Amino acid sequence: MAYTSRSGARPGLRRLPTDMIEEYARHVGQADLIRESIDGRVGEDPPAGF
Repeated sequence: MAYTSRSGARPGLRRLPTDMIEEYARHVGQADLIRESIDGRVGEDPPAGF
């Protein structure tokens, strides 16, 4: 089964992984903001002695 839009256009294979990466990055960013608001740490590396 192939997806075809109303205009008859079909998405290319390159479009699918690009959209998936973009959506994943959007949710990772939101999760990072939630984590920062909970534990107060900013950035990727934990402080020394954590």
